[in-house]
Amino acid sequence: YGIYQVSRMEGNIGRIDLRLWPSEKLAAGPLIAALELLKGVDALIVDVRRHLGGRAYPAQMVLSYLFEEPTHFATTIDRQKGITREQWTFGIIPGARVTEIPVFVLTSGETASGGELLPFVLQNTGRGTIIGETTRGAGSRTHRSTIEGLRVEMYIPHAVDVDPETGEG
Repeated sequence: YGIYQVSRMEGNIGRIDLRLWPSEKLAAGPLIAALELLKGVDALIVDVRRHLGGRAYPAQMVLSYLFEEPTHFATTIDRQKGITREQWTFGIIPGARVTEIPVFVLTSGETASGGELLPFVLQNTGRGTIIGETTRGAGSRTHRSTIEGLRVEMYIPHAVDVDPETGEG
């Protein structure tokens, strides 16, 4: 389900190692359970150093636990469909929010695609501290295309998430 490890470290510091954002159907239950295990920690480390990407919903779920009020965290500009869509944290979540604790996000050059959304938002909002390497820079939404007969698949960017305040992606 994209959750590699959840732990409570010495000093009451919670750590969650996330490596993939699966579909909403697969992500919701395990993410809620993982975040509940971390209830009551004094600080949170979110490790996305080996995160390969995926859907936006799981990032939205994690972000919803970190903000007190519904927060407009990104705007998706989809050039393929010609639409712009605001992304907000959820107003109602199962479990308790962790809005007062410090959040640290570990990144690496392997952090890619949907895995870049969480550090992007937490850095832009000032809600988290990013620690590590610059991410891969593949934070666009893509469409998979196949060249028939050559057994080649391409992932072509068609949408990008931008900061709602600055418009930068």
